[in-house]
Amino acid sequence: MTGRENYRNFTAGHQAIWGGSVDFEAEPDKVAEPVYAVRSALWYWVSRRCYTNADAGMTRTVSEQITDLINQGIGTDSRTNRWTFSNSIFTGQELAGTCWNRSWVNSNREARLPARGGPR
Repeated sequence: MTGRENYRNFTAGHQAIWGGSVDFEAEPDKVAEPVYAVRSALWYWVSRRCYTNADAGMTRTVSEQITDLINQGIGTDSRTNRWTFSNSIFTGQELAGTCWNRSWVNSNREARLPARGGPR
């Protein structure tokens, strides 16, 4: 996370969602701790509504849109690398040889998805 305002906003968001009284603006290094790193990523994803783009599917366009949301105003020359890596995870190439089983994931996809119109 970067920017004093993001740390300030995450402090308020963290208190609202998880409780506690950690001041991330005063102690920005706390965000490097695993529990706060994950929470800050979740908070950012939800507060910026990145999921609205992600719900459109795993495409290069969607990847670009999410990159733009996360890196507002920051040029990045690694877009192709980001897309290639994220697509390799999605297609199972990155996890080949592990317990990753693409056919199982596909066959169980409906069981993991919320009902349409339900909470997301």
